[in-house]
Amino acid sequence: MVTIALLFFVLISSCGIVQIREKDGFKTRETQSTSTSRERQIIKLSYEEHGKRARIMLKSEKSFEYRVFTLKNPSRVVIDVFADADVLVSAPKDVIHRVGKQTWGTRIVFEVPYKEVKQSSLHNGLVVDVELTDKDLKSETKENREVSSEGLLKVKSPLRGIPEKRERGYFIRSSCDEFFRSVEDGTVLYSGNDLKTYGWVVMVDQKDGYISVYAKAGNSLVKKGEKVKRGQVLGKVGKEESGCGILYELRLSDGSPVQFELER
Repeated sequence: MVTIALLFFVLISSCGIVQIREKDGFKTRETQSTSTSRERQIIKLSYEEHGKRARIMLKSEKSFEYRVFTLKNPSRVVIDVFADADVLVSAPKDVIHRVGKQTWGTRIVFEVPYKEVKQSSLHNGLVVDVELTDKDLKSETKENREVSSEGLLKVKSPLRGIPEKRERGYFIRSSCDEFFRSVEDGTVLYSGNDLKTYGWVVMVDQKDGYISVYAKAGNSLVKKGEKVKRGQVLGKVGKEESGCGILYELRLSDGSPVQFELER
């Protein structure tokens, strides 16, 4: 079972059927996606606020598959579009949002303080109605996570080294005596070396709702269920063909990869 769970988080490259569930503020609705190629299409997205309510509307000339879910700490509304599409976003400048390309399509994230989120289908489109909370979380969101000029999430590097972009993250090359550290407070989900190809792997369920995956390490100094703090040493780097380092990836609670940028 451990190996299956590890494969789910480390190797997953596309989303399948997601069942309805709710855990720690995480909600999903059942949807079906496929990995078959589609013609590129244009999807127009508009975000409007009226008092304590916000409306997100997506429309296209052709139908598309999607998934909507929410995350907390900080508060987010996430829309996954399972299509080869360009998403054109119209939203106020003070509304923090980002659009990221994935192997399976496009992910749109709005950092808004939601109380309740409802979705409804349109002809070749989607409407997401958001009931906003009284508390303004936008300033807190800016402090917690910065967004790059390209709209990518910016994450502090877990060690000193030279990052090399990989399909779902970065391989960070370093000296062979270097240790890697937790990028955020959280709880260790997994610590082991069941998959030899990936060496030692440490997964941390972070307080901000993301899961950090540290792979191809030389060893681990933490165990499953252990609470860790930002900056805490998790283990030592591993060896690759041309040197040492670790593979670092960032994921959502459902295991799907997040496009991000390492802070310099």
